[in-house]
Amino acid sequence: MGLGAESISERPVRELPGETVLMLRVWSRQARIMRWVHVTLVVVAVTCSLLGTTEFHGSGWWAFDQKVVSFIAALAIALLSAFELGVKANGFRAAWRTLTAASWRYRYCPEFTIEQLTEAYEAGEREIGDLKASPTPH
Repeated sequence: MGLGAESISERPVRELPGETVLMLRVWSRQARIMRWVHVTLVVVAVTCSLLGTTEFHGSGWWAFDQKVVSFIAALAIALLSAFELGVKANGFRAAWRTLTAASWRYRYCPEFTIEQLTEAYEAGEREIGDLKASPTPH
């Protein structure tokens, strides 16, 4: 079911179902949001962990309470562990890749069916999986 030697521009193009276009947008946006939240929590956890271990006695805007920053670090680490946001972000991106590849096949390969496109969507949903919310880190 490859695209063959002929140019893609020489092939007839089928329009994607609106639901597929919507899911591609949603999954791409979700992947970006999850990754942004994941990276932000990692930066907060590392920064607050380092600040919580220092004995800096300053004044002004750079003064901080070690207990507060230690709590923030622990909270960020707990959220990262409990919800596995990095895994979830990877799942959304993998699902998007699966559906994108199937979308190209559907658009440019007449033998690729709507059923196969639907199967790719289902595979993407499995790649995303459920949000794991466990009270204890794994």
